[in-house]
Amino acid sequence: MNFIKAFDDYAEAFEVGVATRDWSGVAGLMADDVVWTLELPQPLGGTHVGRDNVIAAIRRSVDGFDRRFDLRKPQATKPPEAIPGGVYLPWRVTYSRRELPDFALIGEEWDLFHDGRMTLHYERFHNAGEMGAYLKRHHAGLLPPS
Repeated sequence: MNFIKAFDDYAEAFEVGVATRDWSGVAGLMADDVVWTLELPQPLGGTHVGRDNVIAAIRRSVDGFDRRFDLRKPQATKPPEAIPGGVYLPWRVTYSRRELPDFALIGEEWDLFHDGRMTLHYERFHNAGEMGAYLKRHHAGLLPPS
């Protein structure tokens, strides 16, 4: 199985979901019993099990953070790396909101696949404390959570 291709398909579907709020493309690439973990406290993070729970968690996370900005620019800091059963990717997402300083969220993720469907997503944030401080400091200038 080509895990890089499976990851690329997922990443493309994720960006479509962010842009359109239609997460069906992402859901179609997940196993029924997918496990999704974001190393952040609830409501933005946590561990979620099962496709429907994961899609709801993705929606909450994107609506509660990403959509509070005018622009979201994801960037791999290194190319995706095939690992046994999946892909490892270090990344940076730069968020912009007019009249506010940009914020760069830095992290890495591990994604495992079986038969082309994601079975596990684990995401670690290297500057989660800065993220929380940014949200507190600029709360009034950000869009409200949608």
